[in-house]
Amino acid sequence: MGYVLLPRFFGQGLATEIASALTDYLFQEMGTGKVVAVTDPEHQDSQRVLEKCGFQQAGFIQVYWS
Repeated sequence: MGYVLLPRFFGQGLATEIASALTDYLFQEMGTGKVVAVTDPEHQDSQRVLEKCGFQQAGFIQVYWS
């Protein structure tokens, strides 16, 4: 799952609403057994959005860009 919002939309609950609706749809309508989401470890707001939607941190992956 992924989402990107422009900074002017931060703090309005939109990311939480999007993530929650998508998660509910995947579980209830699509019968999905597991949903995986990835956040930047330095972006605590995105991590909080996922926590509000019931996600639990399962690990950490270091990614390098060139």
